[in-house]
Amino acid sequence: EWVSQASLFCIMRTCHTSSVVLVPYVIGRNGAHREYTRGLNMGQIYKTIVDNYHDEETGFYPCKELTVDDVFQGRDFTGLHESGEELNKSIPPPKLDTCSPMKKRYDDWESQI
Repeated sequence: EWVSQASLFCIMRTCHTSSVVLVPYVIGRNGAHREYTRGLNMGQIYKTIVDNYHDEETGFYPCKELTVDDVFQGRDFTGLHESGEELNKSIPPPKLDTCSPMKKRYDDWESQI
């Protein structure tokens, strides 16, 4: 049921790898939470990406070869570092050229609101 979040993980990994962080896995249970189907429906996640992010006009097709690893945050673990400066050196820069069609789309949308 977290299809949109899984889709965004893949988009972030594609365009803004420096923004992908490892969140420690915490086991918790909310007794008041409604029942829902657990697990990943990769077809549904991919359809969400296609419907919301693919742009034929610009040839922008992120996450085209979608795998389970693309929708989990823990794949890009940077390891341990002695200082913030050392950590910063290991974080890749964003791929602004690759994802410029998405940025333009959001800039256009923002200018209309």
